[in-house]
Amino acid sequence: TNPSSKTSKTPTVEDEGYIYIFRSKPDAFPGRRYVKIGKTKQPIEKRRTQWTGKCHFEFIHVKDSNDKRFLHYHAVERIIHTELYNERRKYKCNNCTHFHQLEVGQASVQSTPTEHGEWFEISEERALQVVNKWREWVIKNEPYRHDGTLRAAWLWKCSLGSFWMNGTEEDWVLWREFNSSQSFKCILHYFRKWLGDISPLVMDLLMMRGAIFGLALVWYFWAWGFNFWTWVVLLTAVSVLVY
Repeated sequence: TNPSSKTSKTPTVEDEGYIYIFRSKPDAFPGRRYVKIGKTKQPIEKRRTQWTGKCHFEFIHVKDSNDKRFLHYHAVERIIHTELYNERRKYKCNNCTHFHQLEVGQASVQSTPTEHGEWFEISEERALQVVNKWREWVIKNEPYRHDGTLRAAWLWKCSLGSFWMNGTEEDWVLWREFNSSQSFKCILHYFRKWLGDISPLVMDLLMMRGAIFGLALVWYFWAWGFNFWTWVVLLTAVSVLVY
């Protein structure tokens, strides 16, 4: 097979980008700490220079030792902005005449020409912690396909909802992981869905009360044959099922 005929798993560099963190100068907003979290395809320092020249506002780049180009940085920016929604602040700029699309919950609204919506009233440490955890999640787990849609496993996990979560950081640490138990449940979910699509009758039979017991007993007798102890197992299983 010609390797060049295959679709590359890694898209071109142009499809990758950065999540950056800028902060305001200490004397810009006395008594308050603000950071700007955004995305860019360009080198971060070039982006900082653009913002400084356009808004006539001096930005300081917050250094991130884990900073790197990665896929789906657009999605990561939206996730970060959603988590920090309550700390989000609008900066009214008297020099910039550029419109911005601000994500507000599930809606998207166009700001006035002088509003920047990527500012957050949080510490640099908090900004780095949020950026790093979601960037690492995307890079490590590859939850998105190349077209930006969720892969089946993570789509299933999102469909479970968050009713079991208390909103703590420990809960989110567990959510970002995909253990063997969850993998088994996910496979079972899609197997049931597949079987239900191709053979609803077989699926209905398997979902009947006692169907799993029956399949287990068939396997047990096939493996061990018929003898006194297998009959004891059969009677015990029937008793449990009936009573």
